[in-house]
Amino acid sequence: MRHRGSRSAAAPSTGEGRPVAPRTIIRSVLWTLRQDASHGAPVPPSYQSECATCGERSPADEGSRIGPEVWALLHTGQNPSHRDYRATTTTMWRAFPTDPDTRADTIPAEPPEPPRTPRQAAAAWARRVRKWAHTRGHFLSDGGALPQQVVDAYVTEHPDDQRPPSWRR
Repeated sequence: MRHRGSRSAAAPSTGEGRPVAPRTIIRSVLWTLRQDASHGAPVPPSYQSECATCGERSPADEGSRIGPEVWALLHTGQNPSHRDYRATTTTMWRAFPTDPDTRADTIPAEPPEPPRTPRQAAAAWARRVRKWAHTRGHFLSDGGALPQQVVDAYVTEHPDDQRPPSWRR
C-alpha cells in the first residue's frame, strides 16, 4: 500500500544501467600533505637512476641524489650510446585534515631542533613566520626578505616569539 505523496523513483544510474551509490558530504575540510615514514617509505627520500636504453639501475641512495647521478655518468662512460636516464625519487606523503579555525594541522608537529647559532635562530624564526603567513593566506617565497606587514602581524599575534637579535629585515 502506498502512502499519499510517496513516489517510486528509480535509483540514479551511470547511464549504463549500473546504480550509483548516493554520496553525502558531511563537511568541507582543508587538507595538508606531509612526508610520512609510517608505511616504510624512506625519510629523507630515496633516489635511483635507470638507464632508458638497457634498463640497468643504480643502487638506491637515501638522502642524496649524487650517487645515482655519478652512476649514470659512469654507465654512459662504459656504454657511450646510453645517454637517457630515468630518475626516480621515492617518498611517502600522507594527507591530514586541517583545523578550519586555526588552519593548523590536526596532528602534533614534531618538536623542532633548537638552533645552535644566532644565524640558525634567525632562520628558524623566519621559517615560523613563513609557515604562519601561509596558514593566513599569504604566499611568500621560501627565501628572501619577509614583508614588514607580515612580520608585524606575526609579532602581534605571537608576542612570546620575538625576533632574534640577529634577524635582519
